[in-house]
Amino acid sequence: HYKIPDEKQVKEIEYLANNTVKMGKKSKIQFLPRNEAEERFGFRIYQGGAMPERELRIVELPNFDVEACGGTHVNNTKNIGEIMIIRVERVQDGIIRLIFTAGEATKKEKIKQKAILKGASKILGVSENNLLKETKGVFQRWKKLRKMIKGKEELFAKNLAKALERKFVNNVLIEKVEADIKELQEASKILSRDDRIIILLGMSQKEEIYIFASAGNLIDINVGGMVSRICQDLDGKGGGSKNLAQGVGYNKQKVDSVIREIKKELI
Repeated sequence: HYKIPDEKQVKEIEYLANNTVKMGKKSKIQFLPRNEAEERFGFRIYQGGAMPERELRIVELPNFDVEACGGTHVNNTKNIGEIMIIRVERVQDGIIRLIFTAGEATKKEKIKQKAILKGASKILGVSENNLLKETKGVFQRWKKLRKMIKGKEELFAKNLAKALERKFVNNVLIEKVEADIKELQEASKILSRDDRIIILLGMSQKEEIYIFASAGNLIDINVGGMVSRICQDLDGKGGGSKNLAQGVGYNKQKVDSVIREIKKELI
């Protein structure tokens, strides 16, 4: 299989499996020399993988399926119980794995899923019958809200960058601002140039101090090491590469002194 089966196909596979279980097909298990097994059944016996043995254990559901397999098998498909496919995943090119439950495990999985549905319905304040419709509505509202927030973040970053543009000294910018890490990243992206070094400290409403730094390709300074040092001075941790780094600190009382030291070093 070269693509993940869709929901309809998964349900068809599940139906076929359960229908076979209900039919009560008896399994036929025999040991055959490899040559004889291949002559009688063809190479489809290796659909579960190749077996190196000279004598093969052949498990057959007459007029339905056959395979060389050394695993555990029931004598009658009725003994398997209800099958429920709970997940499908791609293992590698051409190989798809179906994760499923059977028998008592299926009963437990149904109870678990019922509890999840009940809990979700309670959270959203709707009946289980209306859960899917309400979930779609919540998702659409969340997408709109996320888009609005992103727009405001971008506008804030543009305004912040505009204000910071005037504060460069010899292509070096070291400033503390009221912003979170995403806003620092966006502002830095707008201000960045190959001949600039930018170090921003975001003073959030929380206890954290966000540190974000970038250096252009023409700058011979490792901002990763510099940010690591700044974070240590502010009782935090951080680091990164030569051109890009970030971290977090917690000692707001030392921010001004740390900034003065960096400016002495770089400007």
